[in-house]
Amino acid sequence: MKRLLPLALVLLLSGCTPKYNPQAEHERVLLAQSGGLAMRQDDQLSIALNSGEKILFTNTGTCKGFDTCDVYVYEGLLAEKQFFLVQQSHGEGGSFWIISRKSGKRYEAAHPPTQSPDGRFLVYASLSELGSHPLDGVHLWEVRQGELIKRFTRFPKGYENFSIELWQDNKTVLLNKFAQVDKNVCPNQFANIQVKLLRQAEGWSLKNGKMKCAN
Repeated sequence: MKRLLPLALVLLLSGCTPKYNPQAEHERVLLAQSGGLAMRQDDQLSIALNSGEKILFTNTGTCKGFDTCDVYVYEGLLAEKQFFLVQQSHGEGGSFWIISRKSGKRYEAAHPPTQSPDGRFLVYASLSELGSHPLDGVHLWEVRQGELIKRFTRFPKGYENFSIELWQDNKTVLLNKFAQVDKNVCPNQFANIQVKLLRQAEGWSLKNGKMKCAN
């Protein structure tokens, strides 16, 4: 009987080596950590709700040239495994879906959300400064019985974009705001401003802090 060479050795001897795909490897690690709640079969991603119902996401198109496409990547679990996070790419753009394991309801975000230390809140900030899309700006939800309730939204005003630094505590998010300012304040009219998103008795609000003119 002829002995068969291992596939890796065959590829090596033929001068052909498989390409390393860091995104696919990242997803494989997260799928293994899901304990069977999320699985992939070729171009199809499936996630299992608490009821046992499965939601399927199927990749379409090649995302090359002018070809339209939809590519779904599993990005893990949020808020003590109450939600799935799935990235959807369209070729030139995309978004993230936060999906309730309780109901299957989907909440759209421009970036992966960051959760508070106690897991009660989720927040993200979009770098877009135009404010032309409903996902732009700063968005914060409260986790309530397996669903999300929007507690704060701030769309960009003029030319400004936000990025999240970290949660200082369960009531404070530290952000950076890059914004256009008066030329009498900064010669080039742009500045980096430290911002706090604060939870107070009346709700959440943004408070500007130190400002440094951009170079």
